[in-house]
Amino acid sequence: MSAQLRRVHVCTLLLTLSTSAMAAAPGPEQPEATVPPVDYRSAFTDYTPFRPSELTGWREVNDTARQLGGHLGHMGAPSPQPPSPDHHHGHGGTP
Repeated sequence: MSAQLRRVHVCTLLLTLSTSAMAAAPGPEQPEATVPPVDYRSAFTDYTPFRPSELTGWREVNDTARQLGGHLGHMGAPSPQPPSPDHHHGHGGTP
């Protein structure tokens, strides 16, 4: 038997089994049929509500920012450089 013919046989078997399983399931026309219980799990089961953190005084925050180098210094970022007076610097344009 060729590989292609085997595939056809397997597909036919699977199709037959799936349609028989669907036919065995109770339908709405059988209200007395027993069905498995529905398992419900709320999306909020593991929910943790927001809790605000303790606030720090603004003076303490400002002092800490100053110790770390100011607004941009707290992340170790370099201070921004002022723009060059020659706005065409770097791309070969002429003023």
